[in-house]
Amino acid sequence: HGYDKDLVKKDSCTCFTRKEESNTVYAYKGADCSQRTCPHGASWAQAPSADNVHNVMEECSGRGVCDTSTGTCKCFPGFTGKGCRRAACPNDCSGHGRCKTLNEIATSRRTSTAYDSVSEFDAANILYGTAWDADKMMGCECDSGFRGSDCSLIECPSTTDPMGGLGAESGLECSGRGNCDYNTGSCKCFDTYGGDKCEVIKQAYL
Repeated sequence: HGYDKDLVKKDSCTCFTRKEESNTVYAYKGADCSQRTCPHGASWAQAPSADNVHNVMEECSGRGVCDTSTGTCKCFPGFTGKGCRRAACPNDCSGHGRCKTLNEIATSRRTSTAYDSVSEFDAANILYGTAWDADKMMGCECDSGFRGSDCSLIECPSTTDPMGGLGAESGLECSGRGNCDYNTGSCKCFDTYGGDKCEVIKQAYL
């Protein structure tokens, strides 16, 4: 898998190269060029050379082990993709959400008005498109009714607070009058409240 460019050093090999992401890298390595190299990626661990410039390349992005017999990376837990270039979503979003890049998530939040009433942030300023890891870091965007970093938590029903306080319109579950059991998606109402949403004031307390 190589050739000797220097006719004087006849006992050394110069291994073949290949193009990868517009860069020329060795396709084989080892004294006899018998070992295949794996895809390279921007190192997750190396310090940037300038603000937001991560141009140090490593085999398997420094987050995996190269199988030199196949030329494929065996990524460490939490990383995935060709050359371990992407973070993996926790639990694959538990089957209740979509795994997206932080750039995609930021874009959807910036262009959606669904969270305006319960968000403390100005949606127009939710930006992540220029960060070096904008399309490398991943997160779960949960389906309706689920939440948590891996979308494994079942949300509880909610409506307006029966006492006129903060309820569902402010993002509170169980109408602000109970705690949510995220394993079952059911409300555990405070003593003076009842109903599946804790929306009822018990008669004895009226």
